[in-house]
Amino acid sequence: MEIPPAPCDAGIAVFLACDENFFPYTITTIASFMENARSGDRYDVVVLTCNGVIPSALLETALEWFGKTYPTSSLRFFDGDQLLQAAGRDKFYATKHFSVATYLRFFAPSIFKQYDRMLYLDSDMIIFSDLGELYRTDLGGNILGACHDVLSETAYREGTDPKEAAYRKNVLGLEPEDGYFNAGMIVFDLNTMRELDIQSRLVQALDYINNANLPDQDILNHVCKGRVHFIDPGWNVTAWMIEPRPGTIYHFASGAVREACHAVRDSVKLLHFTELKPWNANYTGCLDCYYWHYSALTPFHAMMVNRWKRDTGVVRSVPSLAKLAFHVGRCGLSGLIGPDEKREKEAKCLYEYKLRLKARARRLFQTEPPDVPVNGLARPGQSLKVQK
Repeated sequence: MEIPPAPCDAGIAVFLACDENFFPYTITTIASFMENARSGDRYDVVVLTCNGVIPSALLETALEWFGKTYPTSSLRFFDGDQLLQAAGRDKFYATKHFSVATYLRFFAPSIFKQYDRMLYLDSDMIIFSDLGELYRTDLGGNILGACHDVLSETAYREGTDPKEAAYRKNVLGLEPEDGYFNAGMIVFDLNTMRELDIQSRLVQALDYINNANLPDQDILNHVCKGRVHFIDPGWNVTAWMIEPRPGTIYHFASGAVREACHAVRDSVKLLHFTELKPWNANYTGCLDCYYWHYSALTPFHAMMVNRWKRDTGVVRSVPSLAKLAFHVGRCGLSGLIGPDEKREKEAKCLYEYKLRLKARARRLFQTEPPDVPVNGLARPGQSLKVQK
């Protein structure tokens, strides 16, 4: 399957992939980078879907909105399920957090034959800067450009997780010095991928790595080893790295990880919600106001707000609060007895459950999603700056 050329003369090609559940959030990500695009740049934005599951009414609404709001650029939707079927759909396994649509990035070289390069973005991101700068990054002849996955990479170098280290070395064939990237934002050099037949190698890797911890990301790191250009980390900053009130990952991270987090706080160009999503009732951070700012620019804002209200309402919140309170008590008692390893694990769980309990209680009395940033953050719509 090859996508025909864009109806406009586009200079920047961006693609995303999603299923029906993520569709409104994908449109929010698109709104964020289009609002921050440099004047004069034309974008060809392509959203790949699977199985034709997204209702035509949603697609038509998105197309009408985009055409009126950004008339010099184009938005298109294509179903990539036939590509997965041709390659053997059973090998593209889904998990609780990953749908099969995420594998569609493997097929970028054949889908987008008219382009020399393509920018891929996950659908849980907010972009604060001009994507043109990222798109034009010199990749130095490498297969792709991406940002370091700070937590995973540092943990591997430090040897703090022996099981994960063995998996990286023996299954993925990665050494600590090879680096490891987060696949949520990738600049693909499509010509180099075609020359090295990377598409076939990615699909073939699923035959012998069929239990990857992070399905598409691990496969990409394995196949592209040694041919990755690591980009300015500001272009893929995960939310937990910069929360003024640290979440569980930051709270228990090593000193090296915390230093890496601090280093990007003044240069956040792209914010990536890899853990709890800002539209979820259990979201424990304070960066969701940025998400709702860009959501309000889309035709699906009311739908998203209604989902948020439903999930944060009394009917759902009271049982959830009771369940979380139970887990807080259970972890608190378990953390007092047993071997050190078990007590440390229970302490981490206790911290997380407390955060979620507070978040639920706070949202129980809110009638609208938060739209005011906490101290130390820029106003929504401005470049994100975080106090150290």
